[in-house]
Amino acid sequence: MAVVRPLRKARFGWATLPAVLLTLAGCTSIYIDLDGYYEGGELWFDDPNRSWFNRHCVRAVSVTWLDEKADRQEAMWEADSSGHDCITTAPFRYGRTELPPDRAGFVPPRPLVPGVRYEIFVELDNGAGSGFFSITDDGQVINAD
Repeated sequence: MAVVRPLRKARFGWATLPAVLLTLAGCTSIYIDLDGYYEGGELWFDDPNRSWFNRHCVRAVSVTWLDEKADRQEAMWEADSSGHDCITTAPFRYGRTELPPDRAGFVPPRPLVPGVRYEIFVELDNGAGSGFFSITDDGQVINAD
């Protein structure tokens, strides 16, 4: 991955894509946002609604390259805890986990390319969702919804 200078954060618009949390009382929609930014040459993701009262356990994350012209997609990074433990906590870095992910379905991180549209899915302990982002040639992380 190319080293880039830290730039402003980009918020991915997940408000239109609900994550469903099943409870004993029924279904409740949980909406989350996610910020993406570069810091120290690494791509970080964070929940802007995170507080010090909770650690925001990350149970699963996947980043997928979308080639809409060829109608195909390719996994760039996938890590999952199989719903048991946190693989990391928010904020988290692209390709890095604190605990080893479940090997079933694990895709090690691959370099991200500027100008390409990616989809990110993340499951936190307070919700889940997906959104789209891209990296500009000058290293900005932008919302690509």
